[in-house]
Amino acid sequence: MLDNDPNRNVSARSQCPGEGLDDAILLPNAHERLVALRKRARDDIRMLQYPKRQFPSARLAGVLEVAVVGAGQISLGTSFGLLQHGIRNLLIIDPDPRRRQGSSFGYGPNLAKNEIGGLEWGIPNLHHIRWIEACYGAAHCESFQKFPRARWVEYLEWYAETVELSTLCETEVLEIRWCKIRGALY
Repeated sequence: MLDNDPNRNVSARSQCPGEGLDDAILLPNAHERLVALRKRARDDIRMLQYPKRQFPSARLAGVLEVAVVGAGQISLGTSFGLLQHGIRNLLIIDPDPRRRQGSSFGYGPNLAKNEIGGLEWGIPNLHHIRWIEACYGAAHCESFQKFPRARWVEYLEWYAETVELSTLCETEVLEIRWCKIRGALY
């Protein structure tokens, strides 16, 4: 369930990149704008009643339903989609330290603004364009063509915190085993 406090985990430093990433200038009220955007996104999620109900399956204490290995764009979008469909007992694991997790940080070209999408799952206030508008204003959003990698990582962190996806960082998956518990494989 989503926390009703839109200020949770919000700081200007962790939510918007600092100056010097490119020619964009962070708006003086970017922090307040991001708090408001987070609140609108969480209101949207509640309005759509995501997650509507827990996935209908037997739950065993201490048994994880889904382990997501990696905390990049695909992992975060998939994890939020699972939450929307009632899979609540999930864990995102990444070998890298916080703020460096996910393959989006380590490599890959700058992304064209119109070539990325899918993380928002139909919730406009989760869209990366809304995040850019909150940090830099609508005029900057219209003018840029590429989404710099460092800014993309900042957006992914804001996204994960907004939809309350927690990541276990600096953790490597060394082995996955199936265990037979009460007559079923887990």
